[in-house]
Amino acid sequence: MTQRKASSAVTINAPIDRVWKVATDIGHYAKWNPFVIDVTPATAVPAVDLLMKFEVQFQNRASTVSTYEKVTVFQPPHLSADPNGRQTAVWAYEYVSFISRIGMIRATRTHHFTETADGQTDYFTEEIFTGWGASFVPLADVQVGFDQQTEAMRRTAEM
Repeated sequence: MTQRKASSAVTINAPIDRVWKVATDIGHYAKWNPFVIDVTPATAVPAVDLLMKFEVQFQNRASTVSTYEKVTVFQPPHLSADPNGRQTAVWAYEYVSFISRIGMIRATRTHHFTETADGQTDYFTEEIFTGWGASFVPLADVQVGFDQQTEAMRRTAEM
């Protein structure tokens, strides 16, 4: 089975609670996020089982709609098992559609947040694509979008 992935990471000079708020405030994505230009429902607070529809715009100005993404994990900042007592948070969602049900393309996007010793936040995100149609995913465009989104999140959370 084909597996492909895009990922991005950054250290953000802001506390984990502020970064989490920016990352999970899907109603404001279009204001700061150059990759995601629309989210439905825009007013929902993410929670497990929430269905979201993302419209993304690639660097070449082409756009696509991902119908639907189902939240599978939503763990706000909390003390982790880390012996240093640092907070972590995780948010994940998976692509659910006819295409995923027939095994053509399955995708899971995960966002990881880790508090650093000096009060900053390490952010890492990745999306793993599997299935016999995964080779059709415009991975280079997705990677550029992830990098743009990560940098924009950093700038927004540090304001």
